[in-house]
Amino acid sequence: MANRKHDQVKDKRTLLRLPEEIIDTYGLFVSKGERKVSLIGRPLPNGTVSLVIYSYQSGRKVQQATGVVLLPEDTQDIKEENKEKIRVQRVRVDELNTKAIKEDVGFKPTKHTRLTLASFIDELIKAHDHQGDHFAASARALKNHIAGYEQSRGKKDTLLSEVSNEWVRDFNQYIRFEAIDTHRKDKEHAPHIKPNTQNNMMVKLSVVLNEAARQGKTSFNPVANLPKNERPKKENDNRTFLTIDEVKRLMETPYPLLKGGKDVGNAFMFSVFSGLRFSDVKRLKGENIYKEGDKVFINFKTKKTDTRQNLKLGNMALRFLPKDIKQGQPVYDLPTNEQTNIDLKKWVKAAGITKKVTFHVSRHTAATLLLNSGASLATVAFQLGHKDVRMTQIYAKITNRSQEAAVDGLDKEFE
Repeated sequence: MANRKHDQVKDKRTLLRLPEEIIDTYGLFVSKGERKVSLIGRPLPNGTVSLVIYSYQSGRKVQQATGVVLLPEDTQDIKEENKEKIRVQRVRVDELNTKAIKEDVGFKPTKHTRLTLASFIDELIKAHDHQGDHFAASARALKNHIAGYEQSRGKKDTLLSEVSNEWVRDFNQYIRFEAIDTHRKDKEHAPHIKPNTQNNMMVKLSVVLNEAARQGKTSFNPVANLPKNERPKKENDNRTFLTIDEVKRLMETPYPLLKGGKDVGNAFMFSVFSGLRFSDVKRLKGENIYKEGDKVFINFKTKKTDTRQNLKLGNMALRFLPKDIKQGQPVYDLPTNEQTNIDLKKWVKAAGITKKVTFHVSRHTAATLLLNSGASLATVAFQLGHKDVRMTQIYAKITNRSQEAAVDGLDKEFE
């Protein structure tokens, strides 16, 4: 034990292959005077290390398996995965310690409920349906694939408590090699789901299980333990966007009176010329729009990244704002993202455009139009509200002035 601090410094630069090295280097042990709750490592016979939450309560030891396993570090990638697994579990331990200090108790082992995975997804869908984001539609698709998986395995009504590392690994295999497009009526001849859909389903499952763990309805998220090399790989992202000619054709095509109402068309075009996500357009209210002299701005907080945006609106974006905007009221009366996309499909078809267009295509189109009008990548990133500038390979500093000039340049294309 005396050399543990030395080992921690020394082994940060080396690969750790033995369980004892992993436990010592990452400090996965209990010391005297330790906090009420600790993250410790238990060596397993197969050479891996199981992460365990340890607490000493009322004179007795209480331990809870996290279900997270550290692998021998044969490569730098595995080393980084181990570090991330430890980081996630230590966040959880810190939360337990904070609670323990306040209440002078240790942690309570998670109670396994009879709640099924499908029922919990239904709860999340209900919570998200009115928020105007993509989660509800993706979660419904995930639920359908879970039902398909259960049918293929002769099971039904999987409990949250039954979603283990083994379950996730088998479901991942099903998604990658067996799952079919659930939107097709002819199931017998339906094609296998594409790699990007496979990836999206596993990401959504991870989101669901993270939320279940956060609510204390399950102990951990086993998707976090799925090796990266076993996960579905996304294909090259060829983003769909509309050309200037296609945007003009849409503008010239009367928007049909559909289930979602006329606001869907105006909101889509507003996004084409502002770059806002559907969730932000849906939440936009009268007080988010203000004037400074002859310029009109929107000031809002993005739903996805929780960052404050202050953007000048060009003349083209202003053309698609309603005339009767009221304080405290939504600017656009929009249905769910799912219904919006159904309506858009009919409008796009009426305009003679054969591309598959969803509301998010408006955002891709905004970026493309801005670039074509002379805006830099940095300006486009600012306009789109990217929280991490690396997403758009930005190296320049953004200014409000450059954003204003870019939207003015875009206006000229449509004069």
